[in-house]
Amino acid sequence: MPTERREMAALVLAILAAAEVPSSRVYSAIDMFADPQFIARQMFESARLPDGKEFGLPGIVPKLSETPGGTEWIGPALGEHTDAVLAELGYAAERIAALRADGAI
Repeated sequence: MPTERREMAALVLAILAAAEVPSSRVYSAIDMFADPQFIARQMFESARLPDGKEFGLPGIVPKLSETPGGTEWIGPALGEHTDAVLAELGYAAERIAALRADGAI
């Protein structure tokens, strides 16, 4: 965000704070991963891709003390269900194979 926009956002937030209006700027994902409060509340989880690469992802919100929840599965592999979805849409196995051979899927 350009400096002028950052300064304007800071000014608006200061005015709202002075008037005791609860407010905050909208965070980007990068902002969230860097925020000490998010980190202290353990709002992020770590997961591993099939190739072994580790990555962070947002945790379950709200985080409840007795049932905090968690991510048990990161989802299917890219393209894992392509054949089944195309078949359900009426594509014949030969057409799916041709699309794959052409690099379309």
